[in-house]
Amino acid sequence: MSPSFADFVERAETNLAFEDVPPDVREEIEEGLVGVAPGLYGDSEGGGGGGGSNVSPKVTDITVTDQQGAVYTFEAEASDPQDSASALTYEWQIDGVLVGDGSQTLTRAFQSEGDVEVTATVTDTGGKSSLPFSKTVSITLPAPAERFSVDEFEFVGPIGQTQSIAYSVSDADGDDDVLALRLSVEPDSNSSISRTTTTLTDQDKGPVASLSDEFLYLNGFGGYTARLEALDLDGYDGTVSTPFTGEDIDDGDEFVTLREQTDAITD
Repeated sequence: MSPSFADFVERAETNLAFEDVPPDVREEIEEGLVGVAPGLYGDSEGGGGGGGSNVSPKVTDITVTDQQGAVYTFEAEASDPQDSASALTYEWQIDGVLVGDGSQTLTRAFQSEGDVEVTATVTDTGGKSSLPFSKTVSITLPAPAERFSVDEFEFVGPIGQTQSIAYSVSDADGDDDVLALRLSVEPDSNSSISRTTTTLTDQDKGPVASLSDEFLYLNGFGGYTARLEALDLDGYDGTVSTPFTGEDIDDGDEFVTLREQTDAITD
């Protein structure tokens, strides 16, 4: 049978091992020992003799310190009688999945909105670990058009003559997940310009921080509307493979219209 809190109080003048203590009573036992024998186990402020190292570290809070678009930064607040917070090793979980690099802060880009459970556990330099501390955080994402930045959308060539369109789009919400751009030319009803659509991807890398190109069309006369659209992982339901050719993109994926402009070729 596992030792009770009363057992630990009765034996407070001896060094006790905590390996067999149930997690749900471990913190209560540690605090009780500090109160009964501070000279042996250290007080809550870390004083009262060298025994303070027998008290495990504790995570007291998790806060969101920054949000840039879809990218959140979390920080764990921790206390330990043996080490400073910066000397502790941090283990992070998002909805039960291990993430992070062991530091006090965690930066993570999210692909969907909703509540997530963020959990932090700390371990001191003596190998003692805290109980896991969890906090529910509501994730919100930018509006679709705010996920992208249009760095260039320019008609190249003399006005009224055959032209090309130079365009460049980069990620604006911090998760570097631009997947594809699409530029289409829709002719007016009385135009002889061909209806054209081109889709640009980075075939070697898949999701990237930016994509750019120049779209050239050579035939026909009359008015048309040029439309620039973008797709990132936030709006994509398929599986990204490398190279990513865009063959898996379908009508159900969320291309976001970024620019729409009318022009005409008259010469």
